Amino acid sequence: MSKSVSSKKKTAVSYQQLLILYRIYCFRFVTTSQIQQVLNKKQIQQSQQRLNLLLKRGWIARNFSSQDRLTGQYASYYLLPAGIKVLKQNKDKSKNIILNENVLHNIYKDKTASKRFINHCLVLGDIDLNLKRLFKDKITYYDKSYLADFDYLPKPTPDGYIAQKRRTNLSKDYFLEYFEESVPFFVHQKRIKQYIQYKQEGDWEESTDDEVPQNRFVAETEKLQKKIIKYTINYLEEYYYKKSSIFITNLELLKTSEDAKVWYLVHKQDD
Repeated sequence: MSKSVSSKKKTAVSYQQLLILYRIYCFRFVTTSQIQQVLNKKQIQQSQQRLNLLLKRGWIARNFSSQDRLTGQYASYYLLPAGIKVLKQNKDKSKNIILNENVLHNIYKDKTASKRFINHCLVLGDIDLNLKRLFKDKITYYDKSYLADFDYLPKPTPDGYIAQKRRTNLSKDYFLEYFEESVPFFVHQKRIKQYIQYKQEGDWEESTDDEVPQNRFVAETEKLQKKIIKYTINYLEEYYYKKSSIFITNLELLKTSEDAKVWYLVHKQDD
């Protein structure tokens, strides 16, 4: 009898520990620096100590090889089944913890995730933090895991959805997509066309009774940004689309900018 009762007892977890676990759930992989910003700690060692405790408890694991040390790469952290269990046990305590079973199923594979996938997840975490740094409380960032519950979104699911807390004609909600330099450009072309066509098809309006969001792209490099702008303009002109709702920036500008003027509106030459 005593064993049965104790087995159902919830694992003790602090608010900050839960915050770290849910951050990892949302972005799949995190760095110590990102956790430092999430927890608003002055010293990175404070965040490292908290991650080390979660490692010791077996709730998370770390990717960090001797090769990473030589090349100066940061360690990345991901959820283990015990950490997922803690999240499930505590999801009713906070309305901010929303779990999707398909996402949880995929997280079990993160131990063998490719370096490209890990890097993509880490960059999305950085983009989230930089957008919050620039726009502060004016926006709410919904990560890819949150969007998994909505079947009327473009597929694959966008990398993020940004809700403007005060929407105007110039300030609307938007889908966020990160474009990597290492990905063949034809893949990017296909994704850009998909977003433009999605706007025309009206799935969003039918499902939400609201105006379709803008598209905001983050290119890994300025070079890639210019290629995307050129291709998008040509596509808009070829298919006679009257107006673009695509804005773009690059990763370096987003990281280093001290103000919110980071977006370039992609438009046809005669606009």
